Amino acid sequence: MQIEDQGVNIQAENRGANSGADNIQSANCGSKERKAYIFGMLGQNIIYGIVTAGLTFYFQSVIFLPAIFISVLTVCVKIVDIIKDPFIGAFMDRHTGKRGKFIPYLRIVPALLGILTVSLFINKIYSDANSTGDNIMIMTWAAVSYLFWSFVYTFGDIPLNGLPPIMTDNENERNGLMANSRLFAAIGVGSISIFLAPLASFLGSLVTERSGDNAAGFQYGFIITVGILAVIGGALFQLVGRFVKEKQNSSNMRQKKSFRSGGRLRSCGLAGRIDG
Repeated sequence: MQIEDQGVNIQAENRGANSGADNIQSANCGSKERKAYIFGMLGQNIIYGIVTAGLTFYFQSVIFLPAIFISVLTVCVKIVDIIKDPFIGAFMDRHTGKRGKFIPYLRIVPALLGILTVSLFINKIYSDANSTGDNIMIMTWAAVSYLFWSFVYTFGDIPLNGLPPIMTDNENERNGLMANSRLFAAIGVGSISIFLAPLASFLGSLVTERSGDNAAGFQYGFIITVGILAVIGGALFQLVGRFVKEKQNSSNMRQKKSFRSGGRLRSCGLAGRIDG
């Protein structure tokens, strides 16, 4: 009887161990999720690169906004970022919806962010030939659209960088995911920095050949280029909300706390917003 009891206990322990292994496996992320996250990070940084590499140049050299206005606007946006980011991060940290803490945002933000990115570049050319009212409207649109873009970007950036700790409990898998995402983030921003202006100039020259207006041609070349890149970036970014799943458990929650900094959730290093 004692031997039989020991056999039953061993079988029960094996079942418990198998159950635990199943739980660990269920907290891992599959190949499709890893690829979706990495390419989503690439897409987000294509969009981010458009703004960081192209917007100031576009404001100054394409639609000729006053340099003092561009400087003041840039400083204001950075100040707003410093103020708003911790509040948005804290809000997300405290609220979890039926579909998770981050994924609901990542199903909405990519497409909206792509549209807003294009809207940043749809503006008239600032000129002394314009009326004062027209020039004020041009500057107002530039300021409002840039600030709104910054808000929407944050609602995608914080969830994207907060996902790895709740995608998997496997530390090696999580570290690999973060390392690859940083690499693809750098590729996204770097490639846009290199190719955006030359591609816009090339497409602008094609428009100029037909219209005969160099200034308008360069502007339309920029808008077309940004539109193409924003569609590509938004589509890649959308993969995260479509294919990635959140796994909520105690290990995830403990790891997630280690990614908090002042109430906002951001991954460390070169991921998401490069200067964030």
